[in-house]
Amino acid sequence: MLYNILIYPLELIIEIVFYMFETFTQNNGIAILGVSIAVTLLSLPLYVIAERWQQIERDTQKQFKPRVDRIKKAFKGDEQYMMLSTFYKQNNYHPLYALRSSISLAIQVPFFIAAYNFLSNLEKLNGSSFFFISNLGQSDAMLTIGSVTVNVLPIAMTLINVIASAVYTKGFPLKEKIQLYVIAALFLVLLYDSPAGLVMYWTMNNILSLIKNIYYKTKNPKRSLYFTILAAAIFALVWIINAKQAPFRILLVAICVAIVALIPLLIKFCKWLNKTALTNLQEDKKLCNGLFIFAALVLSLLCGIVSSSSLVASSPQEFSFIDNINNPLTFVKINLYQSFGLFFVWVGAFYVLFSKKAKSLITFFMTVMAVLAVIYTFFLMKDLGNISASLVFDTGIRRNPDLKDVIIDILIIFATGTSLYFLFKFQPKKIVLPLLQIITAVFAVISVINCSKISKSYRELASRYNGEQAFELETAVSLSKKQKNVIVIMLDRAVNSYFPYITKERPDVKKAFEGFTYYPNTISVAPKTLHAAPPLTGGWEYTPDKINKRSNETLVSKHNEALTVLPRIFTEHGMDATMSDMPWANYSWIPDNSIYKNYPAINGINLEGKYTNRWADEHNEKIVPLSKIIKRNMFMFSLLKASPNMTRGLIFDNGNYCGELIRKASIKMFIDRFAVLDYLPEITDCNNEKGAFFFLTNNYTHDDLICQAPDYTPTDNVTDIGNGPFSHEGRTACYHVNAGAFIKLAEFMNYLRAQGIYDNTKIIIVSDHGEGGGIGTVTDYDPEGHLTETINPILLVKDFNSNGEIVTDSSFMSNADVPYLAVKDVIENPVNPFTGNKIEEHDKSTGITVYDSYRFYPEHNKTNEFILDCRIVNVKENMFIPSNYEKLQ
Repeated sequence: MLYNILIYPLELIIEIVFYMFETFTQNNGIAILGVSIAVTLLSLPLYVIAERWQQIERDTQKQFKPRVDRIKKAFKGDEQYMMLSTFYKQNNYHPLYALRSSISLAIQVPFFIAAYNFLSNLEKLNGSSFFFISNLGQSDAMLTIGSVTVNVLPIAMTLINVIASAVYTKGFPLKEKIQLYVIAALFLVLLYDSPAGLVMYWTMNNILSLIKNIYYKTKNPKRSLYFTILAAAIFALVWIINAKQAPFRILLVAICVAIVALIPLLIKFCKWLNKTALTNLQEDKKLCNGLFIFAALVLSLLCGIVSSSSLVASSPQEFSFIDNINNPLTFVKINLYQSFGLFFVWVGAFYVLFSKKAKSLITFFMTVMAVLAVIYTFFLMKDLGNISASLVFDTGIRRNPDLKDVIIDILIIFATGTSLYFLFKFQPKKIVLPLLQIITAVFAVISVINCSKISKSYRELASRYNGEQAFELETAVSLSKKQKNVIVIMLDRAVNSYFPYITKERPDVKKAFEGFTYYPNTISVAPKTLHAAPPLTGGWEYTPDKINKRSNETLVSKHNEALTVLPRIFTEHGMDATMSDMPWANYSWIPDNSIYKNYPAINGINLEGKYTNRWADEHNEKIVPLSKIIKRNMFMFSLLKASPNMTRGLIFDNGNYCGELIRKASIKMFIDRFAVLDYLPEITDCNNEKGAFFFLTNNYTHDDLICQAPDYTPTDNVTDIGNGPFSHEGRTACYHVNAGAFIKLAEFMNYLRAQGIYDNTKIIIVSDHGEGGGIGTVTDYDPEGHLTETINPILLVKDFNSNGEIVTDSSFMSNADVPYLAVKDVIENPVNPFTGNKIEEHDKSTGITVYDSYRFYPEHNKTNEFILDCRIVNVKENMFIPSNYEKLQ
């Protein structure tokens, strides 16, 4: 808790600054120097305050010294103590005030701990050089004397520290000089064997401290420092222009130069603000404190618990049982600590130390930030599409803002600031303070409701969750060499249009899929799993409109029924059935296999995540825990929601959230899924005496990831993206996961051949829907073709005894045809065991209705019915002809 409140906010700032400098310069050494400069500038106001207090303490001690010396000479023991206490009391002085002389050291400690945590654990520094430093991730070892290796940087750091201390303490008492020299020696001991990058950071801090001390001795230190910073900013702009950097980077640096240049005007504006609108706060200390506290609470609660708990409450199961964190409330709690630490503790530290005028300014700007954060979070949050557990939006956010967004944001900020200006001037106590108090109370209620919902969902899930890791590859499914087998593999969100490109790039995949028929003209009734999975697993009786007609039954019961149709049919005809990782089983993110408890012949299992550690060990893959990503990025996600639209792309940063330690997606999440496909041959045996039905859902294709060519395996260190058809386009990551999945399925096909069961096995490979990274078709109301891409699922079918090259069939198909295709030629006169209706080929002559609903979580709908307030389209014959689309709603 203390780490997340006190240290983590500083560490996060350090990480973001490092990331920005490294991104701009592509140099780790410069990034470290940039961090040192940024931290120095950030803490400079605190040092100014500290210096003022220390000077007060020095003057006080100098004034008291003659009287204190006389008392100490005349009295001893208790009498001396009583006399000194009386003397201090008469002069309104407390001995604890002496600690003011150590405040500058106290300021350095949390910054040092934050920098130490970040730079000591930054693997990127290993092997990275900077001028004469060969490896920033190791001790510098620059000098060798015989068999002794000497680290030069820590010694240089100490010398600079001593010089800076000597300049700073000129004319000071010997006691203060000795204190600083001892601290310099202590840092030498502490950092002697530390990584060179960390020592370089602290050395730069000491150089900047020396420069600061020199400036402080000048006649007008503030003006001198300002012009130095301005000159450095202009130099940086000239350098980046000469280096022919991207226009966006030049613009960003130019904005920074402009901000530095406008500092004098900003200071004048703040003085004007204090004189005109904030006099009430300067005269009423209680009002100023109250406004600051509630503004800080609004920001702390909004970014700390309201946004995070709302996200987790929308799908508690998705954030449960991640790595060693079971309860999703843990993520919310950590996020609250981080937000409270930044907005309340650290901003509060500045507030407490500053003067009345500075306090009134901090209060005003914190209130403006709080109100803007509420506006953007609740009223101006754009629809950014689905978000994964790693907090990455599937549609992404443009890094470069639209001019329209910039103009609107400027107007909103100006209007909010102006409105609060007049409210602070005339009615801060009657309007502003109650407004902040009401918002705080509302946020508290929202937080309690969300946390209660999360807790309830977690308790229900915990009663049935079993997430054991399997290091031994035991048989998960048993197929038959003598009887017919049927295998259905659902690759969630696999893209239909990629398959021809995959087989062209990989002839071995094309060879492995001999006997299959490829259906490019395949459509899904919906682009979301919640609506598309029931017809895929249960047939045309479970399309959204048909489900809604049975309005006296709950959605979850109808969904579970759809997932049970095929295994019941097969088991009731003497076959075994294994159902793995069934989508939204019992409307649980982690499939709840209790839906099969009344059917002993049906084996419900979950394989996703079961073999992760084994696979990672075998492939020397260091897993970045998903829990670490969530703990780090949850706060950044909350900041994104509370920020103006023009800055959201910068914060999101293509899913990196300006983070250096963590990639945009958890490699563990992909290994959870990929390992199942990779181990399919090992966990499948062919010793079953009966025929078998095997339904496997796999999510490897659901999220995008740049993978390691040529097999497109997930790794945290991609060195080769291959020469595939999309290796230099924006669809690279989407293509990679699709290709990787089919390469592994090709190995499974070859395994079935080797076992002699390929011919007596029907295999269907299908997806519930497609994804926007495919090759779409433009329609009048879908100018970018996204709808066509998302409703174009993969469909491949291999019938019994089917061989020869892959056949492409342009028949109008749907993934809702899968149940009919699965039972065809296996079960005579098949019927739905729940409704008694025949499972037969569907008549598509009147077209297929598609429901493009954004309500993709169960909670987004009614208890018994889907809310279909969405785009509804009827598509006929060929989904790639725009004129075949008719918009119904």
